[in-house]
Formats: sequence, structure tokens, C-alpha cells
Amino acid sequence: MLSAAFDRDAAARPELAELGDAERRAAGTPEGSLARRIERLLRWSPSRQSGFKRDDIIVEVDGKRDAMSESQLVAYLRQNYKKGARVRVVLRRGAQWVRRVLKLD
Repeated sequence: MLSAAFDRDAAARPELAELGDAERRAAGTPEGSLARRIERLLRWSPSRQSGFKRDDIIVEVDGKRDAMSESQLVAYLRQNYKKGARVRVVLRRGAQWVRRVLKLD
């Protein structure tokens, strides 16, 4: 299972899925941009504690909107942030744009 490294503990990471073309259009996210749907979150995970929910669509991470695979997102976070860092994330939740700050564990 590939997972975005929102937290360093692999078991606590959310499972993410790439959006298909129809899902992108429905969510209002342009082709070539970041669009990863949260498939699963554990109750005790930092992601859930930061207010992330199942089916949220991640559209921006710290100002970055370019399309990234899950492994590229993991690499970006690990290369640019230390444990305990706070990262700004923008989500699409239904018809709403939601901003969250995620503390990396």
C-alpha cells in the first residue's frame, strides 16, 4: 500500500487515491494539478486529529499544487520538513475549500 507520509509511522498514514478525469471535473480540480482523495484514516492518526476526513481531496500542500504521485508527495514532505513541522494543506470537501494545518509526526 502506498501512502502519503503525513506521519512518519507507516501504519498511521492515510491511504490516498488519484482522482479520475470525471472526479476531477466534479471536484473542480484542473488536469495536471494535485488531487488525491483520502480513502482511509485511522482514528488516532495525526491526519485525523488535524481535521482531515475520509473522501477529502488534497489539492494543495504548502502552496504546491502540481500533480504528484503518492511517492513524490512522500519524498517532498520527507526532504523538506522535519518531525514536528507544521504544513499547510488545502482540501476540497464536497463543494467547500477547507484549510488545515498538519503537524508531521
